[in-house]
Amino acid sequence: MKINNFNNFENTETLPMNNKYIDKMSTEKATVTMIMNSEKVIKSLMDSNKYISIAVDKIYKILKSSNSGRLIYAGSGTSGRIGVLDAVELLPTFGWPSNRIDFVIAGGINSLIKSVEGAEDIFEDGFNEIMKKNCNQNDVLLSLSASGQSQFTVGTVKAAKKTKTFSVGISNNTNSQLADSCDLFIPILTGAEILAGSTRLNAGTSQKICLNIISTLVMSKLGNVQNGLMVNMIPSNKKLKKRKKLINNQLKDLD
Repeated sequence: MKINNFNNFENTETLPMNNKYIDKMSTEKATVTMIMNSEKVIKSLMDSNKYISIAVDKIYKILKSSNSGRLIYAGSGTSGRIGVLDAVELLPTFGWPSNRIDFVIAGGINSLIKSVEGAEDIFEDGFNEIMKKNCNQNDVLLSLSASGQSQFTVGTVKAAKKTKTFSVGISNNTNSQLADSCDLFIPILTGAEILAGSTRLNAGTSQKICLNIISTLVMSKLGNVQNGLMVNMIPSNKKLKKRKKLINNQLKDLD
């Protein structure tokens, strides 16, 4: 699905207005400025609610149709780390099987804790990582890139198309290779960062919220949420064992 109805006057690299130079402000004014600037995150997500909702329904239908289909996350840098963060929470939160979750990140697993410069520029790495996963029509690929131009991420989507894997592209710019290559594109137009080009700020925050919504609602539709409760959570520590007991008692009271 292509996006034609957004007027994107700012991209993630646009320079901030001179009245928003946080390095020229007092600490209190700078914190207020950053907080107010974050309002753009919610607005941009609301503007794209239709596309997020379509993604939820489509992903649910694909994963429900098979007992082996996977949810696979892909990205580079901040976007890749955000994808991994969402992926690893699905087992403890929803009991979603670990063999039905996967991710690829530019630079490999080491890039989770250390920047691997230049990794995002290698199209073939992204393409080959997805091809090695033996993806098919039962799988879903969620590819994230703030600019939409990360060649690693574009490569993952191109591989998905080759393997008939449904791909969702999430980006903070509209005019991009990612938007042109994926099956469903979700634009989250957060615009200029308060620190020019630092997409770990509004862009990263918006991507995390978007994934929160998608994965939570997909898992809910798959039966892992009842009455707002995490009914299939994995109680792996004292706190979670106590929570699981409370959930079970609450469910008994509702019967």
